[in-house]
Amino acid sequence: MMTEFEYYIQVEVMIANILVALPVCFFVNKLQVENTKLEIAYKELAIKKLEIKRLAYIDPLTQLPNRRFFEENLLENLNRISKSDETLSILFIDLDSFKEINDTFGHNVGDLLLQQVASILTSCVPENDSVVRLAGDEFIITLPLLNKVSAIEIASTILHKLKEPFDIKDNQIMVTPSIGIAVYPEHGQDSETLIKHADKAMYQAKKAGKNNYAVFETVSP
Repeated sequence: MMTEFEYYIQVEVMIANILVALPVCFFVNKLQVENTKLEIAYKELAIKKLEIKRLAYIDPLTQLPNRRFFEENLLENLNRISKSDETLSILFIDLDSFKEINDTFGHNVGDLLLQQVASILTSCVPENDSVVRLAGDEFIITLPLLNKVSAIEIASTILHKLKEPFDIKDNQIMVTPSIGIAVYPEHGQDSETLIKHADKAMYQAKKAGKNNYAVFETVSP
């Protein structure tokens, strides 16, 4: 049988254990809460980093990929297909007389026109291929796995779809493209050469009367 002294000792031990356990439990709970907060903050930071990275590759006006994306994507594609017999085509697109549209209707209308053109260009290419806004009224399309014939077909589709006038703020606006085509490896085996030759082909299309496409060193009929 427990003596009175032993009983009091046991009670005091129990009280001491409770007094010790309470702050420990409080500390553990607080630590769990803080850990949860840190996990949430880490996830939010990761999401923000992904968004910042995404924005670094996006043209804010058209929401198309930008020049930075194009250059890295083209280099990646060329590195991949250089080890195979695959081909790749790029279309360099410049809108004819776009400056006159800005001067006549204002830059706000010009911006809306660029957005609508971006949408049409995107609709003309296979789902996994990229339409990029380089700057101003210049766009470029990368077509991995597509040869010259396929690139010409897409250029023809773009010319056809851009024939219709755009209805922007009660204005009927006509815009035409000049399109230059360069094909890997026929017209260059590195990104710089391909872009330069596609750009030259685009100017060939302009010299031929605009609203036209040209394959590098070959003007279309």
